Amino acid sequence: MGKILGILFGLLIITNVYAQNSFYLNPNIGIVWNSYNNSNPNITGNEDVANIFWDNDWLLNFLFGYNFKYNLTLESGIEYHNAVNRYHLNYKDFSDGGGSFVSLGEGFFSIPVNIKYNINTKIKRLKIVPYIGISLSTHKINSNPYVVIHNIDYDENSMTNNPIPVDTTSIATAYRPNKTNLLINGGLGLEYVLFKNITFTLYGNFTAGFVDMNKLSVEVLFKDKSEYGDIIYRGNKFYLTGGIKIPICKRE
Repeated sequence: MGKILGILFGLLIITNVYAQNSFYLNPNIGIVWNSYNNSNPNITGNEDVANIFWDNDWLLNFLFGYNFKYNLTLESGIEYHNAVNRYHLNYKDFSDGGGSFVSLGEGFFSIPVNIKYNINTKIKRLKIVPYIGISLSTHKINSNPYVVIHNIDYDENSMTNNPIPVDTTSIATAYRPNKTNLLINGGLGLEYVLFKNITFTLYGNFTAGFVDMNKLSVEVLFKDKSEYGDIIYRGNKFYLTGGIKIPICKRE
């Protein structure tokens, strides 16, 4: 990862030496909404979020960009997505109730490379900025990424050597199929110059992946039936970010 970042930053700096445009830093922070695929329609998974601003996933990134001619911008940097991964499991169409699962916190480091197009508006200092790109994403190091939770209630009158379940038994196992993935990025932003070329940025962003990054395998056991299913995360998420764009150098 260090070598890739070094090459990207080196290319951007060299470009700045031979052209008459600006090079900038854009630190920003945001909140994340993840999207999951469920292999069994009778088992659905949702993040158990009590407060969208404090309990939701959050994201922090430091982006470096270069403004070319024709309103084009090349941008790269490093991004950290802190994934809390609290899930509430709903067992659809079963009157026996449900269960819950809470995984360990984890996160993802990503290196995005984006191309942006700056559209001037009738408001003098305001620009609309659509973009598209790719990201190389990898999990952060976690010494214990696996969790298994059992929720079992037994009939008190049943024999101790052969207990009879009277409620749902849920067995959930979280694991990581892949540690490194390539994602597609895209989004739309608003950029407003505050003063002395310091620009406020607000972006609605999304990423889309094609292979499993995380998987929650769920087994639900009832008194007379059972269900199996996977809740899969492929890197699909929407996130809202805000930050400040700061010019680093500019050649007149």
